[in-house]
Amino acid sequence: MKTNQIKLTLAAVLLLSLKAAHAGFTTGDLAVLQAGTGSGALSSASTALFIDEFSRTVQNDQVQQIVIPTNGTGLTLSGTATSEGELTLSSDGSILTFGGYAAAAGVSGIASSTVTRGIGVINGDGQFSIVANSTTNLQGNNIRGVVSDGQNYWISAPGGVFYQGYGSTTPVKIGTGNSRVVNLFNGNLSYSTASGTPHGIFQFAGMPSSTATPTSLFGSPANASSLSSYDYAINSAGTIAYVADDGTIDGIQKWQLISGTWTLNYTLGVGTTTGARQLTVDWSGANPTIYATTGETSANRLVEITDTGAGSAYTTLDTAAANTVFRGVDFVVPEPSACALIGLGLAGLWGFQRRNRNS
Repeated sequence: MKTNQIKLTLAAVLLLSLKAAHAGFTTGDLAVLQAGTGSGALSSASTALFIDEFSRTVQNDQVQQIVIPTNGTGLTLSGTATSEGELTLSSDGSILTFGGYAAAAGVSGIASSTVTRGIGVINGDGQFSIVANSTTNLQGNNIRGVVSDGQNYWISAPGGVFYQGYGSTTPVKIGTGNSRVVNLFNGNLSYSTASGTPHGIFQFAGMPSSTATPTSLFGSPANASSLSSYDYAINSAGTIAYVADDGTIDGIQKWQLISGTWTLNYTLGVGTTTGARQLTVDWSGANPTIYATTGETSANRLVEITDTGAGSAYTTLDTAAANTVFRGVDFVVPEPSACALIGLGLAGLWGFQRRNRNS
């Protein structure tokens, strides 16, 4: 064989072996954090967790299920704490993150000095690990959600918003308020509130790691009685936001920045009076497509809405089994591109050639 043919053949073999070894997610699919095994009614006790991968193109198509360990090397959540279980794709697209308890017994209201709080991550190969834990500061509060830029972590809890670095055991409180969900959009850290006063979406300038003062974006104080905000998504222009709401206006609220003022355009129904709690948005099309988990306390649903205007209909993609519940939802960690895999293969081939030349 000619030298170039040998190079291409070896590169192809390396590419195939790399792809065969990669048993991770399929780019574009959804990841859903599921609580409960279905074997018994959900309760405030420590509840097993799973990451379910769903196709967006086929209804009731669960691609795979990743089991989160519960034997001291994993995390659990309360089965009935509806504010827990946010799942987020990091802003650099490298990991999925969520918060939980390193406990196999009751977790509700137990101090962090007794029940360790942890930050769990799932990488592109579907591998789970705990990157940080805490026995301080969060006290008896829920650990509700975690967002990351791929290296740093921010936590939402009833006591406020906290920053925690990789491997750290001490979260740093950066903001007050009964935070529900924490997110990163356009380089800024933000969070939602849904109880106490005020309600709404708040944003910090940048991504602080110490005490900082956020700005109210919308929902407060004029709309405090009509916005029970959980998860939310803001577009790259910072002009449109969707909010999962389970309050007096139930469903998915669409807000728009008009002449410097955030205005509630309309609410999209999700087929239940308990509204929605977690969501993510695909902004790539002419009309944004929203994926959300509904607010039923058990056997809730994963729904899809393409926003073509007020009254846009929802489609149920999947329903959680009895005695289980869907919590957070986001897009999976993308697969490496074919070019990246070929690059890895050629890099390996180059190393092989150099080793042969030097032997």
